[in-house]
Amino acid sequence: MLKLTQMDQELDRKSHELSEQIRRNRGAGGEQKEQLKKELAEVVNQHFNVRQERRELELKRTEEQIERLRNSVRSHKEKRDSAVQRRIADLTGDGDSDF
Repeated sequence: MLKLTQMDQELDRKSHELSEQIRRNRGAGGEQKEQLKKELAEVVNQHFNVRQERRELELKRTEEQIERLRNSVRSHKEKRDSAVQRRIADLTGDGDSDF
């Protein structure tokens, strides 16, 4: 993820540099401007791909976290009766277990 973040920042920087060059060279020859636009298109495409990859990685991590939470909730639900009984025993002084 660190590598993708660094690439994202670098491509963002490059796209801003190229767009600034295009704006500064408005009066320059059409061939130079077209070359800069072509470079900008390549950078923007690469940037899109990197950002998409970051989003997909983030989604995968989020899905894994959700699965862990679902398993935890399921486990607590399955142990509900015994947890309630232990808590009642603890509150009434009939047990010494933690809730």
